[in-house]
Amino acid sequence: MDDALFQLGDVYLSLGNTDSASNTFTDLIVTHYGKSPFINAALLKKGLISYNKGDMSAALKFYKRIFVNNPAPKESQAALLAIEEIYIDDLKKADSYFTYLDSIPQFRISDFEKDSLSYIIAENQYRNSNYEGAVDGFNSYLNKFPNGTHKLDAHYIRGESLSILNRYGAANADYEAVIKQGFSNYYESALRKAALINYNHIQDFKQSYKYYDILSTVSQSPDITYEAQLGALRSAFRTQKDDAILTYASQVYDSPYNTFDEKLTAKYYIAKVSYKKGLKDQALIAFEEVGKNATNNQGAESRYMKALIFYESNQLELAEVSINNANEKNSAYANWVAKGLLLLSDIYIKNNDLFNARAATEAVVENFSSDKNILTKANQKLQEIKALEKKQSRVKTNNNPGQLELDTTGTNGND
Repeated sequence: MDDALFQLGDVYLSLGNTDSASNTFTDLIVTHYGKSPFINAALLKKGLISYNKGDMSAALKFYKRIFVNNPAPKESQAALLAIEEIYIDDLKKADSYFTYLDSIPQFRISDFEKDSLSYIIAENQYRNSNYEGAVDGFNSYLNKFPNGTHKLDAHYIRGESLSILNRYGAANADYEAVIKQGFSNYYESALRKAALINYNHIQDFKQSYKYYDILSTVSQSPDITYEAQLGALRSAFRTQKDDAILTYASQVYDSPYNTFDEKLTAKYYIAKVSYKKGLKDQALIAFEEVGKNATNNQGAESRYMKALIFYESNQLELAEVSINNANEKNSAYANWVAKGLLLLSDIYIKNNDLFNARAATEAVVENFSSDKNILTKANQKLQEIKALEKKQSRVKTNNNPGQLELDTTGTNGND
């Protein structure tokens, strides 16, 4: 009779009539409990039906009843696999699974198995693109197993999940944890990710330089090595590491992987540091190359700096020609045009041409009032020119003691 009920339930199940199948298996369990070898098989069927209906609680109840009914090895194995799937894959409750296993003496789980299962739960969340779930899972894993077998994997993949969620500070902490462990399968990638985050998001340029500097020496990929050199150069420039700038700028400039703009930027950095170090001949050559070829702000600055170096070297004719050319080409960069006019005024002052010096300075005052810093410098220079004009006037008057003469050369006649 019990075997007939079981077969009937199986027939209903094969026909898709799960309600009739479930009722039949229930009849078998109720009427033949303790007397039939089909009880555990019926409980497995009831568990499967409940699982397919999405009732995880009922499914667990049926599967767990098997273990108090002297199951055969195959029955206990099938029930345990089902329980594990529900707790681990569906409910994401590894702790509940471990607690249940601890209640069954013959199925006590080792710490190693707990470590692996806890990690798998979090990793599955990541693979299913549930990044918040992955972060929670890895948090749980690392809290329970801070020195676990999958510690390195957990830090790296949690970092990846946090990056996708735009939580860059937390992601950076995970990448740094991987880096601190030394070389691994994740080492190069973690260096690259940490460098990018520190440069673009955290803007800790000392850290980005540190990671790009290391990456440039350990990467086995030529294009990533170049990426690291370029990143190290930009980071060094931000932190005024002059020697590092010169080193990496030369590498970027000579690299076959650079773009035209990157090559010019490298030369621009060389020019800036060379000027800062007082190597003006070297700076002049570099600024000239950038000024001729760059169509951005670096090009505008380089054209101005070329003229400034001539001025500081007292090559006034070259300085005047250079700054006039620069101002013509820098028309889209008002800031550098204004600075150029002030430099032109300085050249005229040295040439004792106060009329044109005043004209150049007044042009800045009249046309660049929105830049307070430049306006302040222009007004100061204008006062300097007026003082020189008055001094010049007094000199001419004193040279003609019998005649009152007011030299208004270079003035508007109102001063």
